[in-house]
Amino acid sequence: MDRSQYYGRTPLPKSAKFPLALAGLLWMAVIFSPFVAFTVNGVVDDSNWMPAYVTAGLSLLLLALLHGRAVANYFRLPKALRDEYQFGKLYPATPRPSSRGDRAFDLGSKRAVVRVSEDGVQVSPAAFLRTDFRSAIEGTHLKHTSALGGQQYKPHLFVAWRDIKKWEVRDDSDGPDYYRLILAKGGYICIRRPSRAQDEYELLDAVRGVGQMAVRLLCDVPR
Repeated sequence: MDRSQYYGRTPLPKSAKFPLALAGLLWMAVIFSPFVAFTVNGVVDDSNWMPAYVTAGLSLLLLALLHGRAVANYFRLPKALRDEYQFGKLYPATPRPSSRGDRAFDLGSKRAVVRVSEDGVQVSPAAFLRTDFRSAIEGTHLKHTSALGGQQYKPHLFVAWRDIKKWEVRDDSDGPDYYRLILAKGGYICIRRPSRAQDEYELLDAVRGVGQMAVRLLCDVPR
């Protein structure tokens, strides 16, 4: 894959983006508006809250105007661009590589590994984030390792390509970024994404080439 073409959605024009830096300053003005009243009054008391009301009111009004302008500009964008941010951008499968594509990818967390092969993907226990198995799928795809030294290791999960309906790339502001694999028979699994951008590019290339699986981006992959 040409690395000048990165895995990401088409950038939004500046006019369609909410100005987060300015919004942060306005929210600070709302939060600290009582101190404006204290400064105007020259004393810390509740004798005159009008300066606080004016400061907070004007700040909230500006926030509403900024939000309304960004939303209006967003809906003026072409539908195809809006669909990228609502439904994700689809990267179709690529021609299958001539060499055997069997490779393990380190996800940057201890023992978190995803192995891509011609048959499917194998996921180590440390790579799991969330799961929603249906009973028919759970019994089919979980492979238990043998006990070593009296310790029973958690099962690895193997999923054949034919059993994966969708491969989604997602981010999470409250936790690790992840892949969401929608399974053909119902349910899904969420696994960690690689911590290094180069590893993630190569993993997604492998999914599209070796697995002949389209990849849908609901966020941008760092360069």
